Amino acid sequence: MGSEATLYARQYQRTLSLLCQQKGSKLRNSVTIDTDFFGEYKFYNQIDATATVEKTSRHQTTPIINPDLERRRISRREFLHNFVLDENDELAMGFAPNGSYMISAVNAHGRTMDDRIIEAATGTAYTGVAGATETALTTTIANGGVGLTKSKVIEARKTLMANDVDLDNEELYLVIGEEQWEDLFDLTEVVSADYNTEKTLTTGVVGSWLGFKIITSTRLATASSIRKCLCYAKSGIQLAIAKDFKAKVSERDDLNYSTQFWSNMHIGSTRMDEKKVIAIDCSEA
Repeated sequence: MGSEATLYARQYQRTLSLLCQQKGSKLRNSVTIDTDFFGEYKFYNQIDATATVEKTSRHQTTPIINPDLERRRISRREFLHNFVLDENDELAMGFAPNGSYMISAVNAHGRTMDDRIIEAATGTAYTGVAGATETALTTTIANGGVGLTKSKVIEARKTLMANDVDLDNEELYLVIGEEQWEDLFDLTEVVSADYNTEKTLTTGVVGSWLGFKIITSTRLATASSIRKCLCYAKSGIQLAIAKDFKAKVSERDDLNYSTQFWSNMHIGSTRMDEKKVIAIDCSEA
């Protein structure tokens, strides 16, 4: 004969709780966005700096300046996400997890967008008339066996100045990982009210420092305990959106009328100017 425990009821929460995950994109608003994008590729025309010619005599021959014209290519890429909920799943759960499924999809697309922005910042850019010339990132601040330091951030800003980046009008961003966040809190200039008006020790947030808006991200690449952090001007990275996140909920008659939660987006990204993007390698050993 069974014990009294056999009669005990079991109650389950009638919602789904999202486990820890990055919610949406952290980097979308830190780059230049173009929503006028269709076709397989989009090309962006650019002109490099030119120089004047001094006039030294009367009736001097008019000079002809041949500008150095450049072009960047963005490739359109489609990303998909799809949940399928069987009728038996819903009956077993005791509720329909529609909202949680959609939030999970939105978050997944946001993380993908960040990955493409990071990839564009540090990877190969395609330049030239047909966008067939591979162009690499030119400036990386070496890790030097240490993490994120004030010297590295100052060097990054100094490099942008030397590259004639318009620091008075550009939004500047510093994207770091959690280890570099810890490095910042070891710096007196960050946590002390004598140097910084932000209450960093109270909030745990460093909103900006040395002219950079700071974003923490767990999506940055790591190799051999070296985290590749990013420093860039907003116009240095282009995000092109052919179709933003779009979702459809539908019945699948081919799967016994299971409910499908389908979503996609069409995006592309590229580094627009090597002078506006700097990688900062930080040791996490």
